[in-house]
Amino acid sequence: MGTWLVGWGLGLSVAAPIGPINVATLQLGLSNGFARAFAFGLGAATIDAVYCLAVYLGIAPLLVAAPWLRVLLYLAGAIMIGRMGWSAIRRRIDLASSPNRESGGLWRSYASGIMLTAVNPATILSWLAIGGAALSAGSADEGLAWVIGIFAGSASWFTALALGASLGRRVANDRVLKVVSVVCGLALFGFAAVFGSNGLSEGLALIRG
Repeated sequence: MGTWLVGWGLGLSVAAPIGPINVATLQLGLSNGFARAFAFGLGAATIDAVYCLAVYLGIAPLLVAAPWLRVLLYLAGAIMIGRMGWSAIRRRIDLASSPNRESGGLWRSYASGIMLTAVNPATILSWLAIGGAALSAGSADEGLAWVIGIFAGSASWFTALALGASLGRRVANDRVLKVVSVVCGLALFGFAAVFGSNGLSEGLALIRG
């Protein structure tokens, strides 16, 4: 149980810092309610656990060994985050409409959380450093407990974030929510610009040899 709890705390601490996943979860919660934001965050937590499992199995270094793969991941991430930012800015917030809980929408949100987290090279590098150190400190039998705990910790954070955003939707008016959605969209554009810049700079470095 101790190993699981430490993994839970590690997953929570890695998920909490502000980044594109947190901003996207917040925006989804404000515009669509708890269910869509929770599904998106659960997708992100799933990838956190998958990458930690890759560290446990010793295959994670292969994910970042090829420089061109990092370039592709950065550029794909820039496109995805940019599209989410554009959607957040253009989206009309209507509190009179009920939040979208259709199963198709939930699965799309879950898949978006998976894809956006999976193409973030920083996520892979974080788990290589943090997860590798944590896993090496325990025995082989404790590895899966770490992975499960990390998933639970990450999922707990995104659950709290989705719940907070959905509660904000209930107490704010349309105008306030629209302003927050636009701010989230601009923040996502900023993250997309950083991803794109990193991808282009690494790509140019590879071309120059």
